[in-house]
Amino acid sequence: MAVLYDIIKQSLKDIGAIGGRETPTDDEAQDALSTLNQMLAMWRTQSLTVYCQKQETITATGALSYTVGPSGNLNIERPYTIDAAYWLDNGVSTPLIPLHSFEDYQDIGVKVLQGAPSAFYYRPDSPQGQLFIWPSPNTGSIVLTMRVPMPIYTTIYDTVSLPPEYEGAIRWNLALMLCATFGLQPNANVVLFARQTKRALKVINTQIKTMRMPDGVASTTRYNIISGV
Repeated sequence: MAVLYDIIKQSLKDIGAIGGRETPTDDEAQDALSTLNQMLAMWRTQSLTVYCQKQETITATGALSYTVGPSGNLNIERPYTIDAAYWLDNGVSTPLIPLHSFEDYQDIGVKVLQGAPSAFYYRPDSPQGQLFIWPSPNTGSIVLTMRVPMPIYTTIYDTVSLPPEYEGAIRWNLALMLCATFGLQPNANVVLFARQTKRALKVINTQIKTMRMPDGVASTTRYNIISGV
């Protein structure tokens, strides 16, 4: 796995900030590290630049909301968004409908209603997000699907803790951002490779959910004598 310093050095060479046998100064390397972390922080908000999802579980207590983040009810790194949620009770899972704005949640007339939940809203406050569940269950657990957060690196000698296919995208997109830092005009190759490598990440990270038709809607598929459906 690559070391950040090597990628930073490549990016600086790609834009001509240092020569072929030169090494970056400490200040240049630290500036590049800060820029890299800023770039990855932006990538974590874009679903197609995040390489996988994970699931986390909160025990239902009947509360109207739960804190998600450091020292919260769910003690993890604060997620930018929650992609999906379901209520798990006695081995039965019930998908929850996402509410897309706090106004939608505010429109609910009786928020203190308890029972089997049907909807959720996540507000990404900082340092802890707020997860609202309606109605509020006091049994079972809430299972959340969220994106694995991009790493934040502390030193230029950290190892890149991402899949290998990310190294090229980091190199060329970091080079593009460093052009502004060093007051340089990006050349055509840097722009092209930055675009191509990031697009490649988005292609491999694309997930298309299988479309399901409501009961009673006629299907255009033919009966399969092997599967029986």
